[in-house]
Amino acid sequence: CDTVMSAGGLPACTACCAMEVMGRPEDWTPDVLAPDRVTASAGAVGAMPDACRCVVGGLGTSHLLQHVFSLVGPSGVAASIPTSSFWASVAASDAVWQGFCRELWADKVYVPASFRDSEAMPRLEAYWGSRSDAERTAITPEELCSFQWSCRMKGWAGEGWTDEGWWRGEEARTRTYAPDGTTCDTETGLGQWRFVPGPNGLVGPRGCFIRHNDEGGRDFPTHFVQRWPGNWGWIMQNCWAIATSFPLPAPGEMPELEDDGLICQSVTVDTCPEEALRFNLGLPLPYERHRMASGSSCDSGDEDDDEGDLMTIRVNGRLVRAPVASLVEFLSEIVFEDSDDESDAGRDSDGHGNAAVQGRAVEGSHETRQRDEVRSRHGPEQTHSAAMEVDHDSRNVVSIEINGSEFVLPTERARQLLSVVSQNPWP
Repeated sequence: CDTVMSAGGLPACTACCAMEVMGRPEDWTPDVLAPDRVTASAGAVGAMPDACRCVVGGLGTSHLLQHVFSLVGPSGVAASIPTSSFWASVAASDAVWQGFCRELWADKVYVPASFRDSEAMPRLEAYWGSRSDAERTAITPEELCSFQWSCRMKGWAGEGWTDEGWWRGEEARTRTYAPDGTTCDTETGLGQWRFVPGPNGLVGPRGCFIRHNDEGGRDFPTHFVQRWPGNWGWIMQNCWAIATSFPLPAPGEMPELEDDGLICQSVTVDTCPEEALRFNLGLPLPYERHRMASGSSCDSGDEDDDEGDLMTIRVNGRLVRAPVASLVEFLSEIVFEDSDDESDAGRDSDGHGNAAVQGRAVEGSHETRQRDEVRSRHGPEQTHSAAMEVDHDSRNVVSIEINGSEFVLPTERARQLLSVVSQNPWP
């Protein structure tokens, strides 16, 4: 029997004998392997056959127990560590956990180098540390710049924006990031990036939120950083676009990463209404005026970013200046009140409502695109659902024009904005 060798080069009789004592490997749950269930006492060891003493009692080589552990899952092996000092030395050894790490990382597109380096930490620590790291959503500048990102627009951005390779069944366009805060997109050219505080009252460590802009141009709505559990890759997305640190699968190959999947549905115009509204109407986004050197973090965000910012608008044809914060508050009330009123008539099948009200990407460029057909699409012109077919000169209504988008509505609804405008006349 001692001459019968297993595929792993171990005596088959030894492994079988150990299994007879300990039960089937698939039954070795953390409960079974708890210290009060498996105890290699001196009396028990003495009563065991010689082969079992080598495996269970620690009286021989550790290779046999390593082989047994290879048949048990990581949770079971970890739970067996308190059994005895011999078991602890084997169950926590790199010889056991190296295989578990190799199996865990086999289909992962990103595992930090520190975990892969066997000299940096024990394999037991690397295994559990990498699993924890896979839930991290704050990307470092070094990580951001190390990937070639695969990018596409989301369908509800509008037809003009989805005229790109991925939507035609081709490979998605790619973008690279540089440590100096610049970006290079294969279709849209050069741009800039930087970390910003969380929008809409959200909080997170530096690296959770990224802002892009045309080279020297205006900011686009904030990208949220997250991880894809399927392969531990990185995902960046805002209300109109998504980018991944791995090649985007072709349409239909991975529905979880497409517009109707939970990933894309987690960041939409509905979840970022203020930034979408500001962008489409040409208003500065939060922290836009605090833009610092590209690639560095913005201010903490504790102060009111719109404090003191004024924007020129027209009220009944007269140029006036209004605080940006007041404009945002006014537009949010007007646009989204009317959006709610018309939701039954205007809701699309994808649940994103009337595209004009919900904010397709308009007003020039988004994701650094400069396309005539998009620049000519004046999305906000359709957002003035409060407009009324009445005489603009009537004392009961007021015409307010913001970046070319006109809102005609009862004076009472604009009273708060008008009171603020009166305090900031055109010089």
